[in-house]
Amino acid sequence: MIFILEPDVILAKQYAVVVQKQGLKAKFFADPQTAIEAIEQAIPQAIVLELQLAPLSGVSLLQELRSYEDLANIPVIVYSNVPQESFGVSTSQWRQYGVADYFYKPQTSPNIVFNRVATRISENKK
Repeated sequence: MIFILEPDVILAKQYAVVVQKQGLKAKFFADPQTAIEAIEQAIPQAIVLELQLAPLSGVSLLQELRSYEDLANIPVIVYSNVPQESFGVSTSQWRQYGVADYFYKPQTSPNIVFNRVATRISENKK
């Protein structure tokens, strides 16, 4: 099961189609607090995260996830409308937050992102 944090309902529906074609199962969340509560109940195999969330930002969510030892190994794939460079965070800093991959929505199709999610899940099983 993967958790997808995406506040845009139209995009979430598009992702659902792609996820199903990949043979993956997903739960969708529009707000980070609901996702955190769900993660406490069942740890996902991976998280796909839009950083522009409210009221808690995606970066704050990453920090919270990494504060729990049993959640620290969940691969997080950022799929955001904000380019990576806009945050002034280096690739190594993203890695410290647990970000396995960072994709910029205007330049990357959902198919590419969810192919990568499937790869990260299989790598994490090894």
